[in-house]
Parts: sequence; structure tokens; C-alpha cells
Amino acid sequence: MSVTLHHYFAFRPVGQGLFAHGSLARREGKIKPFNWLYDCGISGKFSILQNQIQQYLKTEGNEIDLAMLSHYDQDHVNGVVELIKHGGQIRTLVLPYLYPAQRLRLLMDASGSANWYLRFLTSPAQYLQSLEAEGSVEQVLFISPGGDEYPQEPESNTPEPDFPPKENKKPRRNLDMGDEKTSTQPIDGFSAEEDSDFNHRTLLQNSSQPFTALGLWEFCFYNRPQELKDLQQWWQDAEPHWRQFQSSNKTPKDYEHLIRDMQAATVNNPALPKSAFDANEVSLQVYAGPLTRNLSRADRFNGILTTTEFIHLPLAPNHLMLRHRHPSTNSIRENGGFLFTGDITMDAPTSKLIEDKFLGQGRWQRLSYLQVPHHGASKSWRPKVYKNWHHQFSIFSARCIGGYGHPHKDVVDDLVKRNPIMVNAYQGFVGYENYRFN
Repeated sequence: MSVTLHHYFAFRPVGQGLFAHGSLARREGKIKPFNWLYDCGISGKFSILQNQIQQYLKTEGNEIDLAMLSHYDQDHVNGVVELIKHGGQIRTLVLPYLYPAQRLRLLMDASGSANWYLRFLTSPAQYLQSLEAEGSVEQVLFISPGGDEYPQEPESNTPEPDFPPKENKKPRRNLDMGDEKTSTQPIDGFSAEEDSDFNHRTLLQNSSQPFTALGLWEFCFYNRPQELKDLQQWWQDAEPHWRQFQSSNKTPKDYEHLIRDMQAATVNNPALPKSAFDANEVSLQVYAGPLTRNLSRADRFNGILTTTEFIHLPLAPNHLMLRHRHPSTNSIRENGGFLFTGDITMDAPTSKLIEDKFLGQGRWQRLSYLQVPHHGASKSWRPKVYKNWHHQFSIFSARCIGGYGHPHKDVVDDLVKRNPIMVNAYQGFVGYENYRFN
């Protein structure tokens, strides 16, 4: 018996930020659609994002099975808070794991930011789960830093959905959703064992376990290995202040005192500002795409919509409103795989790691959509790094006018043969796909 999987996705027009989402539905049987979301944030006029969130909730509903946040910058996360506050119900939210020392290093740079963001940086899981008076986050899944563990190709399609994992009934610091191995080891003296952000609805997982939705689509995560040696001495000076803060009432004044203490610890470690990690480099890499066992046909249709046209999503099957349309394809070689990169720097070693280790040849061959790193910034780009890449669409999400000047011309020129797609405050990118499995 053949099975048909329908996938609809959109990169919404938010300018300098990112808001991507999709919905998977099986036409056979009475199986509930699976809704996913990757990043939801903006660094420009917040009302632009608010309007898109309102449209999303109106047309897509408030249930999100899987929300993925690439990293901790406000232009990638501030909309998720807005989404939850307006009734969004997230079943599983995925984040790259940061040790407390890393989160406090970010907190120190966030002096003067809104109180919600300071709370998010110190305890992301606890903060998001505290918003349940409005919406809800059923569980938070952290992906631990890399190592040599990469997602393996599945041996077959699974008959039933197996994402998300079942809630852990007892608090555990290290949990693999596969065979329950230890999912992370201490790095440069840092350990997740004493992280107060964990509870029975917070899980820590390594990168070796792919997850499937509706038995026909997979999500794979990778958090690149991190160098933390430069934070060791600073953390020795800062940790007592962190522990004292944990026992406080966490008022705005307490955050001010904590940031001041962190800055004092930095004075004692003058090399820290130059040597500490770059938050953009802790960007969760996500592959999403169809499982190919028994896949016999893949039909896809993509195009650009204006901000006004996004009000009518999802569109009718004839796609008449799509502008700058790209022809449909039934290619099995390029059958709709996505690579989301956040703001990571795509240099040659990272590109090779993604191609050879994270994706592997199977997923590499199935890659069709690339979210270009860091909005197309030159500093996160190395010329000709994509010379071996064969994806069909290169999606830039940026302001275009003013701001940081993203995307930069050299990045666009490098990807000119890979269909550069500009998503800004005026237009977005959508796609409709049908997959048939025998």
C-alpha cells in the first residue's frame, strides 16, 4: 500500500531575524499533522514579527509539535516568547546546550537588555516553562556539545511517529533517548551535572539519535564541539556569585548585581573578552527531510510571496498566488532535505564536518534547501566553501536596507548558481511538497 506525505513550509518575512515553520500531514488514515518551527525572532521593528506571529496563530493554529532554536541571540528567540504568551503550545523545544559559565558570559554582554532576556539566559528551560499561564512548553530538549557522535541513517521507515521522546519521570542530568548512554562528558572541567536549569521536563541528548515524525520524516541535530579552556579561570572567580544569585529572589536588582559581579570577575581575567567563545558558533545544526526507504516520487513547488500575500497562507493546491515560481520536480536525488545553520561560521573544516560526519552521503545527496548562515554575513563565510555543495535553494533572511548590510555581496555571488532567495520584511519563501512511499 502506498502512503503520501504532504509537506508545506514557509520562511516568513521578518527582515533581520528568522521565522521558519512547516507542517507534515499523511493523507492516509486519521493521523494528526505534525507542526515544526525553527527560530522566531527579529532585531528590527518588533511589530513586524508580532504581525507574522498573529497570522501564524490564525492560519496554523497554536499547537507546535517541535520548536527548534538555533542559538541564544535575541533576533532568533524573542518571538518564541511572544508566541507562547499568545497561547502557543509547544510540545518539545530544542536548544543547543550551554554550560552555566557560557550562559553567564552571554549575560554579561546583555547588560541593559529586557528582564525576560536576562531570565532566559540564566535559566532558559525554567524561564520558558514559567510562561505557562499563557501558553505552554511541555518539555525542553538540550543537545549536548558534539564529539564523535553523529546521527546514523535509519535502516527503515518507522510505521508510527516516535517524536518527541516520552517525558522523563525522574530528574536526570544525562539522558540519551536511544539506548540511554551518557549523553555528554565534562569538557575542560565543566559538567552539566550541577546545572540548576534541569528538571523532570528537561532532557539532555547527544547528536547520535535522529527522530522521526509521522514515521516518514526525520530531524537530526548537531551541536559542534566547544573549546572552554579560556573560561576556566574566569568561572572560578564568577561561580560563587552565580551560586549566591541562585538563592536570591531573581529580581531586576539581583540581575544587576550579578552582571556587576561578572564584570568584576572579568577585570581579574583581562584576556577573557578576546578569548571567550563566540555565541554564534554555538548554533544548533538541524537537518530535516524525508526518509527515503521506499520513496518512489517527490513533487515540489516553491515560490515567493509578498507580506500581504502571506495573510492567505496556506495557499490552495494550484499555487496561483506564487510569484517567481520554481518548477516542480520529481527528482529523488534532490528530494527536499533542509539544512538550518543559525549564525555559525561556515569555514572549510565546518563545511567538511557537516558534509562527511553530520549529514553523511545519504542526507548530503538529499539536501535541497540551505538556510545561509548568519543572514549572509561575510565574517561567517569563507569564499568557495560551497564549491562541492549541490543544494537547490540558498535562503537569506535579512533586512537588506540599513542595519548590518546583510546579505553581503560576496556571499550572494558565491551562491549565485544555487538560487539565492531573499527573505526580508517585504517578501518570504514558501514551498509545497508531496512524497509518495510504496
